Amino acid sequence: MVTSATMYLPEPWSWSVKVGDLVRYKHYHNNLKDVRGVVVAVKPHWTGRVERAHVIWNRPRVQGSDVMDWVNELEIVNEGR
Repeated sequence: MVTSATMYLPEPWSWSVKVGDLVRYKHYHNNLKDVRGVVVAVKPHWTGRVERAHVIWNRPRVQGSDVMDWVNELEIVNEGR
């Protein structure tokens, strides 16, 4: 029997995020809509899909520069491949 847990597939974008991609926050982050950044590192989940991304943003972050973003809250503006 197939359960919902075995049928889970992440968003297609999260499979394709790579170092060098230009990204922005998704549309629902209204106060961050003008922020752009370049992915400099990715952290995979134990399943192999990319889950977190370290992004260098075009403006300073309140949390500091060492914070990794969840890839499902980002979208690719331009692929750096």
